[in-house]
Amino acid sequence: MANVRRTTQRLAPVVIGTGLVLYFGAVGVTYAATGGTFLLGKSNSASTVTKLTNSKGTALSLVSKSGTPPLAVSNSAKVPRLNADLLDGTSVGSLQHRISGACSKGSISTVRANGSVACSGVTVISAVASNAVSLDAKGSQSVNPGADATIMSLSLPAGTWLVDAHLDTVNFNSNGDFFRCWLNVPDNSGGTKNVGGVTSTPSGTTGAVTGMQPGGVVSLDAPGAVILQCNHDGDLPAAPYTEGQRMTALRVDSLNP
Repeated sequence: MANVRRTTQRLAPVVIGTGLVLYFGAVGVTYAATGGTFLLGKSNSASTVTKLTNSKGTALSLVSKSGTPPLAVSNSAKVPRLNADLLDGTSVGSLQHRISGACSKGSISTVRANGSVACSGVTVISAVASNAVSLDAKGSQSVNPGADATIMSLSLPAGTWLVDAHLDTVNFNSNGDFFRCWLNVPDNSGGTKNVGGVTSTPSGTTGAVTGMQPGGVVSLDAPGAVILQCNHDGDLPAAPYTEGQRMTALRVDSLNP
């Protein structure tokens, strides 16, 4: 073993495994052990890089007192190829990578984890005739788990109407989820009821889009609103949303036989 001597030199780096550089100790009394034995509990110094290799597994395991960092470094220089599981306690899967969506109308109100966006200031285009009504909502609408989301609403005069709605449900999660949409309409008792419900299970990390078309015959004793609503079951990392929503209504009680 090389002779051990006392010195005040700054410590040489230790290369561990795939290239992680560690600095043990600080400026002060150290033990120079180039070619010698690493001294536990002492500040060690070497004039060349020390490399630790384990051909059968992990090269180094550091264990410290609870609440104490198991590793300290001497500066903020970037360590190439260092792969970490968490960033300040947050998994990389929960971080926003980039914004991939845009709003053709209005402005961005929500940026989802997958980079898609929800838009505010939605532009509504409507056309009303004596026996037909149509409504087209531009933009997207987030749908939270376990809650009924109002996608759009169509006001109609009293009468019997054939109402048709269409929307696309979008899910960027790898897990499928039950997605339901229906029409909520006034009933004759002063309350509301749901008609024309449909269900889908869209899924896909690249964005699964499923067209849904709830609809049915609606009888109104007085003017009222037909509301397109949706919900889904799961608490997914990226909230599913709808886009391309529109509603049309044709009055059938005034049609000539």
